[in-house]
Amino acid sequence: MLDSKIRSISQIEDFELVDLGITSFIGGNGTGKSNILRAISYLKEKEGPSDDDFYAKAEDSDDEGVIMAEFVFEDKDRDILKSNKLSLENIRGFCVRVEKKRGKESSIEFTPVSYKFDTTNTIRKIHAIANGMVGLANKLESSGEIEPIKRKILEAIKGGLIAESPQSEQNISNISAAAEELKNFEPETANRILEDLAEVKRLSATDVCEKIKEIFESLNIELLNFDAYDIENKATISQLGDNSQHPFLYDLLVLAKRKASDFNVSGARLQRRKESASKLVSETISKVWSTHKLDFNMDRQGDELVFTVYTPQGQQIDLTDLSDGEKWFLRFYTRLAIAEREGKQVLWLFDEPGRDLHSSSQIDLKKFFENISQNSQIIYTTHQAMMVPWHRLERIFVVENSDKYGTVIHKRFWKDTGLESPLKEALSTFVGEELFSGKEHIIVEGISDYFYLEGWLRFFQKSRDARIWHVGFEPLERVMLPVEGVTKIPLYCWFLGREMKNKVNWVAIVDSKEEEKTTRATLELSGMGTWTNNAICIGELAKMKGKDSVEEIENLFKPEEFIGVLQRYYKEEYPACNVPTEDEVRACLSENKKITKVINKLLQEKNLGVTKDGEPIELDKTGISRKVYMILTREDQIPFCKETQLNFEKVLKNVSKLLG
Repeated sequence: MLDSKIRSISQIEDFELVDLGITSFIGGNGTGKSNILRAISYLKEKEGPSDDDFYAKAEDSDDEGVIMAEFVFEDKDRDILKSNKLSLENIRGFCVRVEKKRGKESSIEFTPVSYKFDTTNTIRKIHAIANGMVGLANKLESSGEIEPIKRKILEAIKGGLIAESPQSEQNISNISAAAEELKNFEPETANRILEDLAEVKRLSATDVCEKIKEIFESLNIELLNFDAYDIENKATISQLGDNSQHPFLYDLLVLAKRKASDFNVSGARLQRRKESASKLVSETISKVWSTHKLDFNMDRQGDELVFTVYTPQGQQIDLTDLSDGEKWFLRFYTRLAIAEREGKQVLWLFDEPGRDLHSSSQIDLKKFFENISQNSQIIYTTHQAMMVPWHRLERIFVVENSDKYGTVIHKRFWKDTGLESPLKEALSTFVGEELFSGKEHIIVEGISDYFYLEGWLRFFQKSRDARIWHVGFEPLERVMLPVEGVTKIPLYCWFLGREMKNKVNWVAIVDSKEEEKTTRATLELSGMGTWTNNAICIGELAKMKGKDSVEEIENLFKPEEFIGVLQRYYKEEYPACNVPTEDEVRACLSENKKITKVINKLLQEKNLGVTKDGEPIELDKTGISRKVYMILTREDQIPFCKETQLNFEKVLKNVSKLLG
């Protein structure tokens, strides 16, 4: 899922996801986080939203609610597209729209996004079919029965060919109806014409919508609910033949790669099967819950299978006697593991996952999210600090409740100078929470540096096969962290050394050679002399010629590339703003090495220094860096030359070398 637009249903603001693997909505109680998940789940529920879901403050005249979402196809969808005679080359994705009117049932419709087919050849084929039908009709002997049919054929064909879109469903249907009239006179020719028309219709958007509907049916959107997934201790072997009566216990058997009937043996065979099944479930769960050890035991007592666990202290207890956190994790993991084993593609919706878990187990849970997000999409809500994906800030959306607008989803919460409101207000915490996870830290000055480097890292991970991109930068092990400007880097590094006893390895990236000297000197004075070489400027990492002249990370782009993204971004976000041209920027670059300062000055000059609301005009560095991130992670053709790619590739590879 790429984005969603929700109107009059719980009054939720539109939002566009940045990371298509994991998204986290954070905020206080009552802000509407759960409503977001519920609205998304309605895309797949047969009943859809009810009258009770309408926003309480909506006007009585506003009797229609709409939930829309855009989905994009990825490389892993090639097989399902091929089976529907589609490809990534001719369709980008699709939109799903659910409408609900007060007092009426909801409806759903599908629309292709960026669907391409050979319009010229399709129209040419329709023309050929039409000419063939006209010729056939003219050959038929004139009679009282034939003349009306001829007129009908000619009217249908004329109407279809004059139309702006002769390949539209209505025109194809009219021509098909005319061809049906010919079957009584020339059945063989008429059937051939109808087959040709069916082929044309297959290429039409209408038929594609039917295919999209089938594809969407294969996607599961699941708002995780454990109401019918109870933890139990035992069940008869006959009741465990399927998952209808005891779904959780049945799924444990699936994890053990066993059927209940496998235990209808005795003696040594029964003992071996019990031991192997118990061991397999224990090992499987320990791989994702490394901080907590539970040894499972499956036993047959009479006609029942009994499930227990041994605690780390060696005590055997029933599953129902586990703590709330342990029971939640068991149900959660088992449910997801079964879906993954069945090869299902799922959009998982989790409301406050891991609420009852210890912080160390919450870190295990985030690692599990990283693994399953390779095949499934995850959207979850939280207000717990350890469940916030600090290591990937682009995944975070802050949710607030507005008396006027309802649930407000902030497009972004950051400034280059800090991570302030509404993030701190929502969590009453700070990015330092990430210290508790991640063995290696890449420390950057601000959010824009973060987005540039994370964007290029994602680009290399999807376009390069080298081991460094897929193993070297492992999520939650090597994390990238922005601090509030270059002056905060020494303090942060000192805190790492003191609080974490130097257990965390780090590299600090600064913009210029001058900042590198200053940062190293401060580290030396702070008693961190052995770490001074870990603070390094971006030009040195890129091994660029004239690296001493590199003043900021934006210098790694060609000027025309950065200006191109700037113009594209401002056209989308600030259409009324006068954006400087490439010539204007280049004319001033000789006087100032920082392209961002040049553009910032030109923006103020060209826009009289203020926006239409009277706010000062400033270069939106973070917005542009976010745009670069989106281009790198979503677009097939990126507007950056090989030299620019090589600059960022060298930066990330040299960071990896420094971290060892």
